[in-house]
Amino acid sequence: MRTGWQWLAAEVEWHDGHRAFERPVRLRLGDRVLELTIDKAWVEGPASGGSELIRVFLVRDAGTRRFRISACDGGHVAVEVEESK
Repeated sequence: MRTGWQWLAAEVEWHDGHRAFERPVRLRLGDRVLELTIDKAWVEGPASGGSELIRVFLVRDAGTRRFRISACDGGHVAVEVEESK
């Protein structure tokens, strides 16, 4: 079974950690709020050169759906949901 990612209109709620970057804790989809568990996180982008770094989180809700949240230093956040094809 192949999987793909579909863009999703959602608002991300972040927890501001005192020892690290913020991390996503909830997704708001209209009037629904999903609690999130982080499966994996990493940073993409150049180590130098002035380009923005992008923090990427693979997260899961209680219903075990997977989401990919990407956040750049400039404040842009993108949310995708994994779907089976």
